[in-house]
Amino acid sequence: MAAVSAVLIGAAFATGKGVHTHLCDNGADPVGGIEVPCHQQPGDMDQGFDLRADMVSKMVVDIAGSFKVDAPPEVIHGKFILARFEGGANFQFQARTIGSGSIDVDIGHDGTIDHTLRPSPAGTYTTVDLPAASTTIVAFRPDRAAVQISDISFGASPSLVEILSFGNQALNLKSIGRLGGGTLVRVAPLPPSVQSLISTFRGHDLTGLDGLAIWNTSGVKVMDRTFKDANFDDRTSGIIAAWDVGMVFRFNGAFENSTISGDLSQWDVRRGSEFTNMFKVADRMTADLSGWCTHTVRFWQMPRGFAEGSTPGTAAALDAQGKIRSCP
Repeated sequence: MAAVSAVLIGAAFATGKGVHTHLCDNGADPVGGIEVPCHQQPGDMDQGFDLRADMVSKMVVDIAGSFKVDAPPEVIHGKFILARFEGGANFQFQARTIGSGSIDVDIGHDGTIDHTLRPSPAGTYTTVDLPAASTTIVAFRPDRAAVQISDISFGASPSLVEILSFGNQALNLKSIGRLGGGTLVRVAPLPPSVQSLISTFRGHDLTGLDGLAIWNTSGVKVMDRTFKDANFDDRTSGIIAAWDVGMVFRFNGAFENSTISGDLSQWDVRRGSEFTNMFKVADRMTADLSGWCTHTVRFWQMPRGFAEGSTPGTAAALDAQGKIRSCP
C-alpha cells in the first residue's frame, strides 16, 4: 500500500501521488478527534487520517485555492457550508434559500441531520445548541438537490472561529452576512458567486485573521458596513487595499469607526453610487483619495458623513460640493 505523507505544506495537507486519502477520524486519537466523513469511491484506496482537534485549523486551502490532498473535493468543498465552533456555546444562524426547501444542520459533519431549519426572515436568527465539546464542525446543507443556499449570517455568535468552506458552485452562495462576534481566526476562499458582504466583519479584530489575502472580490457589488467597528493592523489593512472592488456600487459605512490604515488610493470606485459614512470616524485612514472618481454619483446623492471625523486625505475624494468627484 502506498505511503501517505502527512507533511504540512503552508496551511494544507500533502499526500503521496495517486493515493486517495480520505479525511476522517479513524479512532486513533485517544482524546477524541474531529469526525469528517470518509468518501469511498470505486477503486479508491482508503487511507484514514485521524483528524485531531489541533489539526482542524490547518485544514485550509493553499494559495491557489485547492487542497493539497488527493481526495474527493466534496469532503470539504461540497454543496454545503462548513464551519468550526469552539467552547460548546450555542450559535445564531440565519439563511435564505433559492428554491422551496430547508437547511439541514449536521453537527459533527458525520452525515447525521441534527436540525432542519426553515429559511429565516430578514433579521431573524435561529439559535442552535452545540454539544459541550472544545471543537465542533458543523455543516449546513440544502435538504434537497434543487435547493441552493443564497444568504448566510451567523450574527454575533461568539463561538464561531473558522469557516472551512463556503460551499462549491452548486450551492451558489450570493450573500455573506455577519460572521460571528469577532472571534473568527480563519476564513475559506470567497466563492465567485458572492455579490454582497453586508456587515461581514463588523466588530471583528482582524489582526489575527487568516484567509483574506486569497479572497477574490471581483464579483462583489455591496460592501455596506463590511468592516464597521473592525480593528485592523498594517498587515490586514494592506490586504484590503489590494482587493478588487471594481464592481461595488454600495460602500455605505464600509469602514465606519474602524482602524483601517491601508492605502486605498488605487481602489477603482467608478461604479460606486452610495458612499454614506464610508470613513466616518476612521481617523487612521491617512491615504490621499483625491484620485477617486465615479461615474454614477449625482448631485442629489451627497455621501453624507463620508469622512466625518476622519482625515484630510480621506476627505480629498470629495469635490467642492461635497460629493465624490465625477470621472472625466
